[in-house]
Amino acid sequence: MKFTTLFLSLLASALAQNDAAEVLPQPQGRYATDIQTLEVIDYSRPDPYDPNHGPRKLMVSVFTPTVLAKDCSHWETYPYTPPLTAELLEPLFETYGWPNSTSYINRLRLPTCAGENNDEFPVVLFSHGLTLTRLLSSSQAQAVAAQGFVVITIDQPYDASVIEYPDGTVVKARNWTLAELDGDVQTRAQDVSFLVTQLANTSSPLHRPYEPKVAMFGHSLGGASSVQAAYDDKRILAALDLDGSPYGFNTTVINASTVTFTLPTLTAPFLLFNEPSFVNNSGMPDLYAAFSGWKRHLALENSFHLTFTDLPLLVDTFGLRGSLPDTFEAYSGTIPGLRARDVVSEFVGAFMGKWLKGEESEVLDGPSEEWEEVEFVGVD
Repeated sequence: MKFTTLFLSLLASALAQNDAAEVLPQPQGRYATDIQTLEVIDYSRPDPYDPNHGPRKLMVSVFTPTVLAKDCSHWETYPYTPPLTAELLEPLFETYGWPNSTSYINRLRLPTCAGENNDEFPVVLFSHGLTLTRLLSSSQAQAVAAQGFVVITIDQPYDASVIEYPDGTVVKARNWTLAELDGDVQTRAQDVSFLVTQLANTSSPLHRPYEPKVAMFGHSLGGASSVQAAYDDKRILAALDLDGSPYGFNTTVINASTVTFTLPTLTAPFLLFNEPSFVNNSGMPDLYAAFSGWKRHLALENSFHLTFTDLPLLVDTFGLRGSLPDTFEAYSGTIPGLRARDVVSEFVGAFMGKWLKGEESEVLDGPSEEWEEVEFVGVD
């Protein structure tokens, strides 16, 4: 799914519009993409975590393939986060070893190219990790979209670290206990079913003028949410979990270090992608064994939990890695950020292509020199 693009001078021109901006690298996929940010409200369902019992209000980003990247004549840029969100995210980034991040995040842009494309692209949904944010996976989502998918990333209120709504309202994450995570994952799965329904709703901003095939991936608790959503809603044809323990079904919490997972038989096509230290613990063997059909279990060399987000790419974009505390690599690994994004998006794209487009890709068959960082732990 790699495509050599000939647009570097045009992208540099877009960058020159703002000397302070740092534009994240254009994905390797054949398509340019455009981005929308939307609020989607489920008035039929009160938010179980809203102290005021209001409707469930979701913020989503929609990454849509447009023209072929090589044919884009006018590259533009899109802010990585709104300014207030960048400021409110600073304590989170500091926890992960990146202090004083706000001024950097405010300079980040994603490369975009508007244009019409009438192809009926499949839809891929994405769910973030607990108390993270959909925005921290935007470059990764864009890299999947560039392979020919409409990618919708979702912020779940009171779970996302911070959500900034169009009216200026800000909702921050509540405190969660391990015993509450099954309920959180089930609520997320309900969010996903609502969004899938909106694809056919002509009055919804998410409406598609065709009936798209749909699959889902997610990071950490978002990976668990992908599994739960595919189990609950058969419209979701496949699930991919980036390093997420299988909360959502019947979890027993003894204490912070002793958690057991009881899972039903799961039938959707499945790919589990872990950091090496998670392969044989945190419920991963139980999760992989629960799937009865086509499945793969992969591990990414030199990765840690936040390798599967944009965080390493953002830090590397500013050349900061060597100057940050050791905490950073303890969370984000030592694999270069751009390489991590490209490896993860390649395998996500190949998996989604197989189950949503009927495309076969050798990258899913076993180890290769091109993707030498990827270990095949299980092939079934």
